[in-house]
Amino acid sequence: MNEKPLPVLEQERIEALAGDPDAFVPPRHREIEGKVMVWPPYLPGATNGPPPTIFYKPGELLTTVKFEDEVRILLAELGVLEGEIDERQAPGVVTFLVTGDSLAVARQVKQRIPAAPVGPHHVMALAPQPSIGPGGDPRPTAELPATGVAAANPPAPIAVIDTGMWMEPRPRPELAKTVDPASDNVEVVDAQRDSIVDHRGSGHGGFITGVILSRLPNADVHNYDAFEPNAELTEISIVQRVDQALADHDIVVLNMSLGSYEDKTCGGTELVALRRGIARWARQNSDGILVAAAGNDSVSVPWYPAGFAAEYPDFVVSVGALDAWRREDKPGARTRAAMFSNYGSWVTAWAPGVDVVSDYPQGLHFVYFAPGGGPVGTGRFDDGRAKWDGTSFAAPYAAAEIARYAADHGLTPRQAWATIRGGRPFVVFGG
Repeated sequence: MNEKPLPVLEQERIEALAGDPDAFVPPRHREIEGKVMVWPPYLPGATNGPPPTIFYKPGELLTTVKFEDEVRILLAELGVLEGEIDERQAPGVVTFLVTGDSLAVARQVKQRIPAAPVGPHHVMALAPQPSIGPGGDPRPTAELPATGVAAANPPAPIAVIDTGMWMEPRPRPELAKTVDPASDNVEVVDAQRDSIVDHRGSGHGGFITGVILSRLPNADVHNYDAFEPNAELTEISIVQRVDQALADHDIVVLNMSLGSYEDKTCGGTELVALRRGIARWARQNSDGILVAAAGNDSVSVPWYPAGFAAEYPDFVVSVGALDAWRREDKPGARTRAAMFSNYGSWVTAWAPGVDVVSDYPQGLHFVYFAPGGGPVGTGRFDDGRAKWDGTSFAAPYAAAEIARYAADHGLTPRQAWATIRGGRPFVVFGG
């Protein structure tokens, strides 16, 4: 887990944390309903069956304004309609409140009205793992990140739609300026001030920002916290944050290291709000691109928004993770896909995603838990840096490289992407 023995907190304290989830995970980032699920191991290249569980709000069903009346009548006929939320939450999308399981209801609606775009209100994950959190855990390191060179011209602004940027403990100045300290885009990573990060995904957005700034030192980065106040990262909250980012700044590169699978039964329920958002952003922002992590389940099933690369190849860049080819514990010149990375024709770029070094809240502890749930140790980030694995961190690597290429060649990011992908996957080897 780490190159050196982990510092250990008092045993009584870690046991108390393990036995009281509310002590370790405060309400803002509590796992959905406190559930932790376990999957069988996946093998890269194998036929792994259906994708992992879809997280969603049990009582909320989404459809489009076009099908609003037809779906409302059917929900009333089925006896599950409780009410409706103002469609202005997301342009063109209506949210119905239903009794029971909204995924099951969505499947019923799809059977009866096949043409209707319908689905539960998806809760997205920072990476698709058994819990709402990133694929792996950060490990303390004193190593410096891999660095790139500044662009010859000012690069296009980049928005990181994620957890926001922490301000306590104070990050280095380059990271601090990526967020308005008075805004709700500031991430609280230690709400209880016990020197322990609040969640497995704490610091995720700041780490991603650090990757971008390491690879592209003169990047213009803006952080946005896409989580709702109740700790859920939903389709609609993401759409709202992207719309805010596009209104606040002349954003032309979006980085999203988050996502969800879609349910393909009964003709296919879908990510209604996110699909409409993608179509609108691709149309309205003709210069822009969306760079998205491909997911960490080692499956070929598309994970969205990265999966939209198949439908919007000029707008969405889907990034898988590379690992170094190892010999005697030393990286070699060759690379391969990381064992955890999702893959398939819909993955259109590859970048380093194993042992990525970037910024992490300095001086705080992380409590590591075994798969069975018991605590196994702690790490303290004395140097303010971590090593972290995942396609989450390959995406910003690719975003920085595309933004640099665009700036150096006088192109828009979309023109740059069209040029460098050249009909085959774009590969960033690192170094």
